[in-house]
Amino acid sequence: MDMKKIILMFIILSSAVFSMYVSVDVSGNIRGDTTYSNYTKTTSKLISIKFNLENIGSVTCKTYYRVNFEKSNKTIYVAWSNERVSKPGDSSVFNIFWVPNENGTIIAQPYLYMCDNVYNLNPFEINVTSTPNATEMVAESKNTESSVDITFMPDENGTYLIVPESYPQGWKFSSVSMQALAGEMAKVHINFDTPFFIESNVRFYVVSPKNLSYIDVQLSKPKWYEKINYYEVGFYILLALIAIMLIVLLHLNGIKNKRRRHK
Repeated sequence: MDMKKIILMFIILSSAVFSMYVSVDVSGNIRGDTTYSNYTKTTSKLISIKFNLENIGSVTCKTYYRVNFEKSNKTIYVAWSNERVSKPGDSSVFNIFWVPNENGTIIAQPYLYMCDNVYNLNPFEINVTSTPNATEMVAESKNTESSVDITFMPDENGTYLIVPESYPQGWKFSSVSMQALAGEMAKVHINFDTPFFIESNVRFYVVSPKNLSYIDVQLSKPKWYEKINYYEVGFYILLALIAIMLIVLLHLNGIKNKRRRHK
């Protein structure tokens, strides 16, 4: 039996309902001990899944989770966690959120991404008793080809969770948590990954302590001048001015020395 089969059998045998141990050798040991110790079993508003990961290997990895929510053997939503750089010995927490749009039994199929490896974790069931009703929230937005800033007016104090609801297939959005005060403008920055940018409409749910709203954002292709990093441009202009001043000073100093020699 070769090493790959031994590793595969070990993964299968060591997988419990709420935990999984993964191990692969790639110029070092990539090993993670992961559990999803807390998740929503029954809900009518928000699905929340908490993952714990301990990097017990010898390789530093960019790490994140994906969860496919499935019903009747069909994927109805793909959720992504935040990304973290996991160093050997690190323990990290990752969160997945989704505001469900279908009732009944939903299968959550999690995947762990460590370095260039993807691990299929154990699925579990979530019972959605009813789908929530959301009201539209007025907001302003500005985007680049990899992020969007959304400004809105909160109607209550507390923690706000911004959860992507619909976006182009192949794109990767994660939820963002923030603190806000009623009556004070709030601004949230959301990064996303995409293999190619196209103008798209993306809906975000805004989950506050008591209410549920949604924001529709039109992601448009930024104008050329919006892509300019003005701080960087200003820095290079300053360096250029300093270089010109030095050249002028050296030139004047040379003229002054010539006059002295002629005297």
